[in-house]
Amino acid sequence: MFLTPRPLMLTVTVFLSTGWDNRTTHTTALHPTDSPPVISTYSISDGQTGAVSLAPYYNSAGYSGRMATVSLATEGFNKVRVHGLLTDFADFYSKGVTETYVDSNGKVHDRTLTVDGTSPYVKETSFNGEDQVIVTDLTAVDDELRGFQNGFAAYDKDTDISYGFLVPFFTGESYVGKVVRVEQGQYNNSNTSAFNGWKEEYKATGGEVPNDKVKVLDLTAVDPTLRGFMAGFADETYAYFVPFFNGNTFASKLVRVNFKTFDAASVQVLDLSLADKRLAGFYGGFRSTCKNKASISH
Repeated sequence: MFLTPRPLMLTVTVFLSTGWDNRTTHTTALHPTDSPPVISTYSISDGQTGAVSLAPYYNSAGYSGRMATVSLATEGFNKVRVHGLLTDFADFYSKGVTETYVDSNGKVHDRTLTVDGTSPYVKETSFNGEDQVIVTDLTAVDDELRGFQNGFAAYDKDTDISYGFLVPFFTGESYVGKVVRVEQGQYNNSNTSAFNGWKEEYKATGGEVPNDKVKVLDLTAVDPTLRGFMAGFADETYAYFVPFFNGNTFASKLVRVNFKTFDAASVQVLDLSLADKRLAGFYGGFRSTCKNKASISH
């Protein structure tokens, strides 16, 4: 998943009635009165913000560049919640799909392709007239943008922008080093879903890929062996790419790039085989963090 959803900020106004008036009346009873209202603002996470994106690798047509981006903010798609749920991951009311087939003995059977309640929201039946899933064909930008291995997200706290990265691997013809960075959008009070920035521009182009939101950095322009990566991850500044196989040999060069500038000048390479020749062909990775900076005396 590219986008780590952030909590939806909801403003809740609470009126608290407090206090008693100890004024004595003819009946000597105590009479409650309302004090001035107290207004408080809370931050509530509803778990249904942002979007997830899936890295395309391979499908029935071959090595794929069709990225799926799924909106998690489903409350806009259906306002009817008779089953008591505020939001749904999929369309709760959608009907399953079955097909009829004939087996090798000539008998006719029905088999289930999807079950009830698992369909994404579609514009024909959505309350807001929009699709929950947007399909982006990255090969429209570059034909080699296909056959990715994994994806990951990075967040720039200085600009409040969320990015998604696709890890280059194999196109079906060659191992590649073209990293894709997708700008998912901003988090703010008026745009709580990082999906919105991408979606609105995508719609405005009539379904074409918004090129200024998709950036490509070819690592082979820095070093022709920087290709065939298997995974990636990010810290606050850098995106890291895990070496696996570059087309000639199992790869050992760990790469990082400043994901904010995202240019060849910020590409840094560490050849792990120079520490141990068997350090090659990695399949994943992770980073560890330190809560507090250590003070070191020399």
